[in-house]
Amino acid sequence: MTIRRLYIFKTVCEEGSITGAAKKLYMTQPAVSHVIHELEEELGTVLFDRISKKVFLNQTGKLLLKKTVRILELYEDLEKGVYDLEKQAVLRVGASITISSFWLPGAMKRFKDSYPGTPVSVQVCKASDVLSMLHKNEIDLALIEGAVSDSTLDSTAFSSFCLYAFCSPDHPWADVKDIELERLLEQPLLLREKGSATRDVLDSVLLLHDLKAEPFWTSVNSLRF
Repeated sequence: MTIRRLYIFKTVCEEGSITGAAKKLYMTQPAVSHVIHELEEELGTVLFDRISKKVFLNQTGKLLLKKTVRILELYEDLEKGVYDLEKQAVLRVGASITISSFWLPGAMKRFKDSYPGTPVSVQVCKASDVLSMLHKNEIDLALIEGAVSDSTLDSTAFSSFCLYAFCSPDHPWADVKDIELERLLEQPLLLREKGSATRDVLDSVLLLHDLKAEPFWTSVNSLRF
């Protein structure tokens, strides 16, 4: 039983004839008759009494018509309300710590201004965990720093930034602008933890130069220091 068959059945009932229904539906009379015949075969019962080439809805048909009207009303409401349902669905966002601290608040405000009726859920954690959640369908969108090497994911670069090394004003390098990577790695470094996008970017750059960082401290949030 399909919505199309029920709609044609309802139209035949409203028009009181196969011919009238065919005209309203822009179908041929044999096509409408065929649909009604298929519906009766599927239900295993006759819905119309045929008398002198006319059709009259019988008691079984009347009972089916009542249910059909309700079903089609619900179906039409559903069709009209699909867009509203989509707006009510929660947008699940996962973001790395740096992005959630600096970029995400402004982006979320702009989104809410444009789509005030759409609820948003945000989870903040390190980049590797964000990607893991995306693979598990726990979030709809992942916002992380660094390149995405996973070919199963669609990714788009939406911004860029530079990585800088910071030191105390009293450090001998406080006024130095350029430092070789090898000399930088000799210092007691505070770096983000492995698995964070910022750390992955740094490690990738060092790997290209056949270097490796051995930090003195690691933290999920270097702003605490």
